[in-house]
Amino acid sequence: MELAASCGASGVRICESQLLAAPLTAGVSLPRIIHPASWTLWPEEKLRAVLAHELAHVGRRDPLVSLAARLNRCIFWFHPLAWWLERKLATTAEQACDDAGVRAIGKARRYAEVLLDMAEAVRRNGGRFSWQGVGVSGTGLLGKRIDRILRGDFFREVSRTRKALVALGCAAAVFVPVACRRQPAPPAPLREDPQYAEQRAKQKAQSDFYKAAQDMSPQQVAELEASLKKDPEDLVTLEKLLMFYAPISEEVKGEKGKWAPICAQVIGERECIAARRPHILWLIEHHPDNKLAGDWGARIFPTTLDPLADPAGYAAAKKLWLEKTSPSDVGVAVLKNAAAFFEASDKPLAEKMLLRAQALDPKGHYSYSLGRLYALVLVGSNSSMPLNVVRTVSAEEAHSAYAQEIRKKLAETTDAELLTTAADYLDPWARRLYENHKIDFDPVALAKSYLERAIQLNPQLLQAQTRLRNQRIVERSARLRVILQNVTKDAEYQTIAALPEAEQFEFLPGLAIGAYLEGENADYYKHDTTGAKAAWERARKYAQDGLRLASKLHDDPEYGTNIYMGNIVLGLVTFREGNRQAAVNYMLAASHAPAAEDLEYYVPFHIRLTGYLLKYGERESVIEFLERIAQVVSDRYKTELLNAASQIRKGIQPIWYPRDRTNQ
Repeated sequence: MELAASCGASGVRICESQLLAAPLTAGVSLPRIIHPASWTLWPEEKLRAVLAHELAHVGRRDPLVSLAARLNRCIFWFHPLAWWLERKLATTAEQACDDAGVRAIGKARRYAEVLLDMAEAVRRNGGRFSWQGVGVSGTGLLGKRIDRILRGDFFREVSRTRKALVALGCAAAVFVPVACRRQPAPPAPLREDPQYAEQRAKQKAQSDFYKAAQDMSPQQVAELEASLKKDPEDLVTLEKLLMFYAPISEEVKGEKGKWAPICAQVIGERECIAARRPHILWLIEHHPDNKLAGDWGARIFPTTLDPLADPAGYAAAKKLWLEKTSPSDVGVAVLKNAAAFFEASDKPLAEKMLLRAQALDPKGHYSYSLGRLYALVLVGSNSSMPLNVVRTVSAEEAHSAYAQEIRKKLAETTDAELLTTAADYLDPWARRLYENHKIDFDPVALAKSYLERAIQLNPQLLQAQTRLRNQRIVERSARLRVILQNVTKDAEYQTIAALPEAEQFEFLPGLAIGAYLEGENADYYKHDTTGAKAAWERARKYAQDGLRLASKLHDDPEYGTNIYMGNIVLGLVTFREGNRQAAVNYMLAASHAPAAEDLEYYVPFHIRLTGYLLKYGERESVIEFLERIAQVVSDRYKTELLNAASQIRKGIQPIWYPRDRTNQ
């Protein structure tokens, strides 16, 4: 496609090519401006800026100057100043033509955005044709060009005679020695927060301790047993043995689908049961208030619903716990450990212990432990919960007199935290029990009623408000799964695009996040770069659609969420493409998002983008983002965001700073 535009006394041909990602000016005797195929879709302001820039190249005869500089570099290839001269002439030409572009639209900031658009297009398409071309490429010194434009530094008009003298002077400079200029030193790396470093070190030490315990050989176990006989009060050795003997199952090596307790795979199940029982009984007898007595490894289960079932050991342990908790002056720690022991096997007894502890220590925040216990009673959980997952339930227990008593307590309580914790444990894990017909009531509906009452009792209870929003998001995801049922990934975007705009707007933030994370997982775990790029391209489309619809749907409840999430996802995608400056701009645009009900749910997702940018030295922009977005979220997140900004100012890494695999 071609049209004519005036430049001085001659016409300039303007063409388009599908091989280009950004415009360029090419040709020495008959220069042409060549646009990418998408130029017809550009806004008028962008088109005027680009044409002004490229026509300035033509008027300055920059293609001819570029050719001369290249020939000079070929002849004097051995001299570093020949290479410097070529770069200097190209940079000077771009700056002069940038001035023309800014004057054409009268907006320096808008012109800087045009440059970023061009740079993003170039990177997305892996480069562009540039033989004898000097145009808006966005490569090399893009950042300095933008800084110069925003500062308002402009060239003065220069006469042709002066241009010729400057060119001759530059050519002569090839033979003049020039000292190299020193580059400014990069800022010192962010330091790790000493308190957080200490905390992480403790967590790692504990994790290493548990792993070493579970990986012990029969000989190592025998050696520890012998050592403990010599010194029964060696609680560190006792903890290591109890961790080895704990009823924790893992898949049997070489037998796919078969699971068994770790210790049973090493020394045998009977031997494991017999070995752990005396240690637990000794611990209850001598140290019932020690934290170790309430740990998972110190529990004995009476039925075969749990691994390493030991009815005789359970009976002996129960007798000891009742003895230790019977005195009126019993300590709170003993009652809490006893409650933990009976949580799976005797819930009424566990509740009794917790209520006694609460009476002794009213400020001890027992609502959490009681709320969890009550949720387990309501669904009829009748076995242990490794990793907080309900494994088996009993309809009989769910409808027992005790369960009805608990329902009545929750219906009458004025403890908002108790209601919120019970709701936390009813949803989401109890949802699966209902969907699989393991329980005959809807736990999600019950959880919702508890949360609504909790907010009535305490309108400021953030946990209840957040949980209600999470429920709505889960319900939205369920509706989306129905829409995308049997839809392939290739057809997913078209399916969403066919929905009514308001419905699209509701789904787009979650879709953009999901597609981005899909790409991240494909890239890191599967080493599937093709799949990752396809997922990130979907993420880009979803984010762009959200921002496009936001221009129409200002009053929609999802307006602020789409502004925030769309820009964050675009920042992540452009960062992965290597365009750090564009990523910064998207991040800062996200910080201008207005308050929205669902925004707080998505706010923590910024950690990925801000972490990546911090890793590459973008401190001031990250601080600006954190302080801005802190103004539109609740006090809980506001404090976290402002604390992170303060740490960065002090040269300290925030808690979410990436520490492994470059977090990319």
